[in-house]
Amino acid sequence: MKKMKQMLLMAVAALLIVLVVPDNAQAATTVKLDKKTLTTYVGGQTQLTMTGNAKNVKWSSSKTNVASVTSKGLVTAKKAGKAVITVKSGSKKATCTVTVKKQLSAKQAVAQLNSKLKKATCITVNAYQKSIKKSNYILGMGINTKKQIIYMDAQILGVGKIYTTKNRTYWYDSSSKKWYYQKNESGMAGIEDILDEVLITSGMKYKGAGVKKFNGKNCYTLQVTADGETAKYYLDLSDYSLVGVESGTGSEKMIMVVDTKASVTIPSSVTKNAKYKAISTN
Repeated sequence: MKKMKQMLLMAVAALLIVLVVPDNAQAATTVKLDKKTLTTYVGGQTQLTMTGNAKNVKWSSSKTNVASVTSKGLVTAKKAGKAVITVKSGSKKATCTVTVKKQLSAKQAVAQLNSKLKKATCITVNAYQKSIKKSNYILGMGINTKKQIIYMDAQILGVGKIYTTKNRTYWYDSSSKKWYYQKNESGMAGIEDILDEVLITSGMKYKGAGVKKFNGKNCYTLQVTADGETAKYYLDLSDYSLVGVESGTGSEKMIMVVDTKASVTIPSSVTKNAKYKAISTN
């Protein structure tokens, strides 16, 4: 009788395992997209991502002349209008409605870019200077517009590293390997000077210079002139955010790649150990 009970319990346990533990082979196929709607501009490219568990999916567009899509979900805006992008596996599918707007004029592009930059809490700039010879200097720069902090690794200026806040500028002397600081008498002047190198201001003259590739992206190119110098600003055609800036020619050519999501903080070791001393770039 005891053995019978044990056998019965084992049978019940086995039945429960079959009923409760799902068979992966029988798992339902799901097809989902990371975006249900998308607004972009003519020439813009946006990557859609399939987040479900389906395999061997097929992508399609309801209007390929408005927005095309590759076999990997990369959407390219062709002309103004609306199109529905579909990813399908068997009878399962997911869609994203794409609205394509006309490309902006140079004036509209500047207005939209400035609006986005004003809302950006952080801007990080990676820059390098091309050179014919060995003097290939690197300038790394970050700007946190919310905390009002700037960081620069300014080898081009002959200064190791710099942190600038509203009240102080901290700088690193590579010869003594020590941090120093100076008081900013003009408030945010230091930050504003650097921002002028990155942001488009109303005093600059600009014109559209067509669509070109920059850092692997299709970009709307703005040719900007100020103080007798010309720079090219590259805007992402998907949302007209700033992708990068290019200025100069030959050995003085400077290319900056911009990221508006990174953050800048001053290490406590800098503020704790810094001694007062006027900054020098000699």
